[in-house]
Amino acid sequence: MVLGVDEACTNIIRHAYSLQDDQLIALSMEIGRGCIRIRLRDYGKQAGKNKLRSRPSRLIKPGGLGLHLIRNAFDKVDYKLKECGTELVLTKKMNGETGSPNVKEKRSFQKSKNRAGG
Repeated sequence: MVLGVDEACTNIIRHAYSLQDDQLIALSMEIGRGCIRIRLRDYGKQAGKNKLRSRPSRLIKPGGLGLHLIRNAFDKVDYKLKECGTELVLTKKMNGETGSPNVKEKRSFQKSKNRAGG
């Protein structure tokens, strides 16, 4: 899952923010009954739906395997185009129960990377 989220953040920086690594990426995590849901929100350039396809993994060359990695790390991958930017929703089913049936834990983080300090 960590590799999938890392790849999604890399794609946001590369494609939505045109390699500007000082832009906002909002991350929230919800731990619910039987699954973990991670949301990544950017406010950059949107990719067209036809651009959100991975190429065959048998074609080994730099670039283009990110979506393949993300889709293999998660059970469900949804892109929600917003008025400004995109929300990526990554869902991973867990074995057994995660938390109690009536409790949903939600954590949010917002990070704006700074070139000078990281």
